[in-house]
Amino acid sequence: MTTPEYIHLANTSIVWICSACNTPNSSKIYNSISVEENTYNSLSAPNSDILCSPCSSIGSPCATSSPIRDQSPPKQQKRKFLRVVSLNFQSIKNKVHKTEVLIDNSEPDIIVGTETWLNDNIFSAELIPTTYNVFRRDRADSHGGIIIAVKNDLVCTPIYTSKDHELLCVRLHVNKKKSIIIGAYYRPPNITCENNARLAVAEMSKVRSDNHKCDFWMAGDFNPPDINWPTQSIISHQYPSKMSTEYLNIPGACGVEQLVCTPTRGDKILDLFFTSNPSLVQRCKVIPGVGDHDAVLIDSLIQPLRSKPARREIYSWDKADMTSLRRDINNFVQDFITRPFTSVDTLWELFRDTTLSIMNRHVPHKLTRSR
Repeated sequence: MTTPEYIHLANTSIVWICSACNTPNSSKIYNSISVEENTYNSLSAPNSDILCSPCSSIGSPCATSSPIRDQSPPKQQKRKFLRVVSLNFQSIKNKVHKTEVLIDNSEPDIIVGTETWLNDNIFSAELIPTTYNVFRRDRADSHGGIIIAVKNDLVCTPIYTSKDHELLCVRLHVNKKKSIIIGAYYRPPNITCENNARLAVAEMSKVRSDNHKCDFWMAGDFNPPDINWPTQSIISHQYPSKMSTEYLNIPGACGVEQLVCTPTRGDKILDLFFTSNPSLVQRCKVIPGVGDHDAVLIDSLIQPLRSKPARREIYSWDKADMTSLRRDINNFVQDFITRPFTSVDTLWELFRDTTLSIMNRHVPHKLTRSR
C-alpha cells in the first residue's frame, strides 16, 4: 500500500482489507488524528508485507499493559517463627496417616499431643517422623498419655515428668541465656476431683517458679467445658464448679495468659494454650485435628537455637584408584592373617585403622556442607 492510498483510507469512514494479512481494519478511529502526526513508519516501507503478517514477530515491546511475568520458580522463604501444634490424638497409632498429613500441611516445630494411648511396646519412630525427638509419658492403662515431639535441629531437653498427673515439661534453648519451658497436660474426663486439679496446678506453678527466668508455655487437653475463657467465668455445671475454679487460677498461679478463644470441640474450648509472654505469639488459631478435637496452631516470633548437622565424609568411588587399592588390601590381608593378636580389641583396631587409611589414600573424598 502506498502512502497516498493509506492517507486516503485513513481519513475516511470505510472499512478496508489489508492485502497482506487479509484482516479487516476500521479507519473510524483515525478520524480525529491527522496522518502526518502518526509517528509510525509508512506501510510502504521496506518489508512492510512482513510487518502486516499476523504470524510474524517483531520482538517484545519496551512497555506493555500486561508485563511479562518471571517464569522462574519462586524462592522459598525460610520461616523465621517457631510453630507449635497442640492436638488430641485419641490413639495416635490408629491415626498415623492423618498425623503425617497434619505434619506435612502445618510443618510444626513442636507437637504437643494428648490421649496418645501408647505403651512401652510401641516405638515413637513408628508414629512420628524421625526428624523429631519424642518425649513421652504413657499411662499404665490403654487410654491417656501425653507426648512432646520437637524437631531434631532444635536444642531441647526434658526437665520434668509428673508421677501423679499426666504432665510433661521440656526445656527449649532459644540462645545461650534464654530458654522456653514447654509443657503438655491432660485431664481425663472421669477425674473431677477438686483436689486433683489443685495439685496439678501446683505442679505447674512449681515448674514455673523453678524456671522463673524462662518463658513458660503450657498446652494440652484440660477438658474444662464449663469455663468461658474470654470472660474468665464459669457458665455451666457439667463438672464441679470448684474444679473449674482451680483451672481458672492457672493464670494467677503461673503468671500466664490463656490464648485459645475458639471452640475446639463442639461449642466448648477444651484444648488450651497458656503463655507467660503473649506479645511474642504472632498467631493462635484452631485448625482441623485428627480426632474429634480440633488442633491449636501457635506461631511465635521466637527464633530458637538450631543445631547444625554434623559434616560427613563422602568417598567418590567412581574416581578411586582400584588397582592400587586392591594391591594394598591384598598386602594387608597377608600380614593380618599371619600376625598374632593378644585381644579382639587389638585385632579390630588394626583392621579398622588400616582399612580407613587405605581408603583415604586411594579414594578421593570430601566433607559435606554443614547445611
